[in-house]
Amino acid sequence: MPFIGPKPADTILDSSLIDDGAISTADIADGAITNVKVTNIDASKITSGDIALARLGNVPASDNASALTTGTLPIARLADSSITVAKTNFGASTDSLNIPKGTTAQRPSAGSSEGSIRYNTDDDIVYYSDGVTWKRINSSPVVFNSITGSILTGQATTLTLAGSGFGGAITVNFTQTSDSINTDVSVTPASDTSASVAVPSAVYNNVTATNVITVKITNSDGNSSTRTISATGLPSGGTVSTSGNYRFHTFNTSGTLTVPAGFSQTVDYLLVAGGGGGSGASGGGAGGMLTGTTTLSASTNYSIVIGAGGGGIADNTTSGSIDGSNSTGFSLTAIGGGGGATNNQTAGSGGSGGGGWHQYPSGGSGTSGQGNSGGNGSTSGAVAGGGGGGKGAAGGNGSSGSAGGSGGVGGQWSVNSTYYAGGGGGGGYTFETNVAGGNGGGGASGTQYGTDGTANTGGGGGGVHYGIATSPVRGGNGGSGICIVRVDTSGL
Repeated sequence: MPFIGPKPADTILDSSLIDDGAISTADIADGAITNVKVTNIDASKITSGDIALARLGNVPASDNASALTTGTLPIARLADSSITVAKTNFGASTDSLNIPKGTTAQRPSAGSSEGSIRYNTDDDIVYYSDGVTWKRINSSPVVFNSITGSILTGQATTLTLAGSGFGGAITVNFTQTSDSINTDVSVTPASDTSASVAVPSAVYNNVTATNVITVKITNSDGNSSTRTISATGLPSGGTVSTSGNYRFHTFNTSGTLTVPAGFSQTVDYLLVAGGGGGSGASGGGAGGMLTGTTTLSASTNYSIVIGAGGGGIADNTTSGSIDGSNSTGFSLTAIGGGGGATNNQTAGSGGSGGGGWHQYPSGGSGTSGQGNSGGNGSTSGAVAGGGGGGKGAAGGNGSSGSAGGSGGVGGQWSVNSTYYAGGGGGGGYTFETNVAGGNGGGGASGTQYGTDGTANTGGGGGGVHYGIATSPVRGGNGGSGICIVRVDTSGL
């Protein structure tokens, strides 16, 4: 029979004494259940209703959070790495994901944040770290496909870069560690796929032939791509000048053309010998002139010898250095010009022959392919000397009672349109009319001294108007020779 009436004070209330076996809400007085009385609530026994959010902070560590059907857990209750991809769902159209944000100055080092993303409040752009730098998530990658052109030692060139993702501005970096090269160039691309960059002097003036240079393109998004190119060495020697894609090595004196390793190319050359000296009456012949092409071999030194001009002499001199000297190079020999005839010796033969005079009227012979014969001198009356031969034509003949013969015209080198190897003009006896030397450095005749042939043209010296001036009289000196090598760098 159920207990009726007040429970004795010393009796513990047991639910077995209640006829339905459970304590109902109505059986519990307000405020009767305190924190002290609650020691272990099994969440599985709660079959309906919610636990208030304010109470979740007091859930003991041993409680099973999976039994909670509503509300939120404090962050302290979440184990590290407990929230996996499978446990997330941000698919609703109204959802958003909060990520770290702040200024550029506030962001952490990219090196310690590889794989992280972050919103930059300075420019309102989301960035990610690749472990080296922070990059915009929507940035364009750079694809660097090819380099067209060459980096030449000692000479400015332009490279064409092809690829994609260049955008409106790129920085091109040239690096070569052993040559201490690390140079940036700012470039505005022609398009998103093409750009041209002038190789800076800090590169071509310092790089060593055959060394590999790394070329890196970085676009405005900070993305980069690299390719490499080997520096091409160029020949050295003589006085170097450039015109467009051409490089000229001019030897006004003897020297050496040095060809570096890795270079082998067909080049144009001009080789002119020293001109012959003029005499007391006739002009000197021009130095021999050779032009053409030759192939330079890598790692080879080519000796270039420049012939001197012959010295002018007086009419009654029986000997002297009147013939010009040979010029040599590339296994070729340009023959020195022949000196003008005197009363005591014949006109010299050579690249071009010297002019004849009176007792030895025949002009000297020229060398086939290099020059022409000197003009003949007159043999009677008021005699006149012949002009020296030139590359382009024979010297003019002297004629009795008139001025001496003019010098033969020189030859024009098609590479630079300049004339070389003109013959010297001949002199006349008691005639003061000067006659011109041949175009190409030939000296004109003179009253007491013949005009010297022009230096480094191989021009012949001019003769003297014999019998006009008192002694001493002397013909003009022949002009020295020259060698020029032209290298086309466009195909390198």
